[in-house]
Amino acid sequence: MPRGPRYLPPGWSVEVTTRTTCGFYLLPANPQFARTIVGILAKAQEKYPVKVHAAVASSNHYHLILTPEDLEQLADFMEFFNGNLAREAGRLIGWHGSFWADRYHLIPISPEPDALVDRLRYVLSNTIKENLIERVTDWEGLHCAPALIDGKPMSGTWYDRALEYEVHRQAERKAARNNTPVEPVKRGDFMTPTNSSLRRCPVGGDCHPPRSGSESRKWSLRSRSLPSGCHPHRPPGCHTLAGGSSRAKSLLSALF
Repeated sequence: MPRGPRYLPPGWSVEVTTRTTCGFYLLPANPQFARTIVGILAKAQEKYPVKVHAAVASSNHYHLILTPEDLEQLADFMEFFNGNLAREAGRLIGWHGSFWADRYHLIPISPEPDALVDRLRYVLSNTIKENLIERVTDWEGLHCAPALIDGKPMSGTWYDRALEYEVHRQAERKAARNNTPVEPVKRGDFMTPTNSSLRRCPVGGDCHPPRSGSESRKWSLRSRSLPSGCHPHRPPGCHTLAGGSSRAKSLLSALF
């Protein structure tokens, strides 16, 4: 598999996709694990300030739309995110061995308005285009649609396992010195509520969903068709799209 682009023009966004090994369903689609993913995403944003515009996770892959400062920052961000996500999911389901099929794949997205809008629409259509649900808000796993609709950050939980390990080691040393049983470590002491804020797409207001409740309730699923030129299993190497902004105005109207 050839490596991805090694240069990203300033101001360009990227769509990042990572798949589990052999396409196994290793990413639980439930609210609890969705909070875990958001917690890892928020911590990655704290360490490496990459702008996150969208995040959707299915059972065997996930999509992110990001705007990094450069590819070096993106590589650090993805190393932290994928590493922690694989470890947390592996612990939860008892998986041992390789977790991801290969390195993450990225599609550079040009600053042209319709280019990012089409990739955003493709990402948000996940779980609907596979006929898993009728509305994106019905998905129990990670889907950024509710946060986009409400205009609020995604809520998650960060589990600091490094701190837990250090506290457990200190408890073991103390027990060995005093010849006493090891004091149990409370899991809740290392869990911190976190929020991952979705940044407005760098193409103007057309790509951001309505914030008012009345507008949100008008969104109904009228079409499951993909954007022109998109294939569900063969994403483009670099997404550029010249033209007007007609598709931008109806970005999410076909999905909600």
